[in-house]
Amino acid sequence: MLPDLEEVRLIPADNLHVTLCFLGNVADDQRERLLLSAARLDGVSTVADVCELTGYPSPLRATTIVATLAENPLLIDWRNRFLDDWPGARSNRQFAAHITLGRSRRRIRVPQATGWSELKIELMPPEVYVSTTLATGAIYTRLSDPGRNGC
Repeated sequence: MLPDLEEVRLIPADNLHVTLCFLGNVADDQRERLLLSAARLDGVSTVADVCELTGYPSPLRATTIVATLAENPLLIDWRNRFLDDWPGARSNRQFAAHITLGRSRRRIRVPQATGWSELKIELMPPEVYVSTTLATGAIYTRLSDPGRNGC
């Protein structure tokens, strides 16, 4: 459903995930704390409604193409409970749960796209992911994956 967007690197399907919050750089010695914070959350799957296709920092000058999710009480609860353990990560600005679909090196205008608000997606229980930025794009790895070395 993603419109053809010149110069946008699409996120590979196995890298797609919902971002509920972003902590930034976390020290390696905080790994267990991250895993415990995620373990406190309900280990259930849920269904979320997609709201729209848009871009960050804005749809008129986007470098990141995202599908935002409609407000969902369970997702909000997960985010708030997780951030209770990470008060320094709370932000005054509104954060929308989203799925990053692509990235561009230059700012682009995200075109109007229909049908996104009709999508429902099944979500697995929450996990903590580590983002590694490479020249080919970011790779997201579950922190709880066996054999993972540090953050």
